[in-house]
Amino acid sequence: MSRDPGNDDARFDYVKLLIETNALEDAAAALAPALAAIPRQLRFEALGHFLDAINFVMSDERGTWGPEQFDALIAANKRDFDTRLAKARVLMVGGMWTQAMDELLEIILRDKTWNKEVARKTFIAILELLTPPKPKATPDTGKAAGGIELLGKAVVNNDPQAQLVSSYRRKLSMALN
Repeated sequence: MSRDPGNDDARFDYVKLLIETNALEDAAAALAPALAAIPRQLRFEALGHFLDAINFVMSDERGTWGPEQFDALIAANKRDFDTRLAKARVLMVGGMWTQAMDELLEIILRDKTWNKEVARKTFIAILELLTPPKPKATPDTGKAAGGIELLGKAVVNNDPQAQLVSSYRRKLSMALN
């Protein structure tokens, strides 16, 4: 990072590595310049939301709760958005991305603007974190010399991770409209 502080790809990979190795203070420090930049890149904002979730799980007593504790409170009050957000953060940190997005979607469906739209922003952060990296450009375009396409969109859409992200993007879009 010190050789090329403007290399966003290196910064992103470095922050992810720091998070994975539980060097959270270093990750926050390395992420800070990217979060201060204008315009702010979505991928860095996503890492910021993930760090927020990790910090929540480590500092809040609900970070150790099991699903049944969250579900009991939610069953008593479907609009207990604080509990839903807490559950979503615990699920995020546990790598249960789809369940986390389902909880966030419930908040969005019931109140789109609650708590400065934190549910929508966190949902988008998860989508960004789950989005597979774009393939590197290769000289093989999937076309024959005559320009006939040999590989259809079906080949590109076979990636289950990309399909999951696409599915949840549609769910978010429907919830916001």
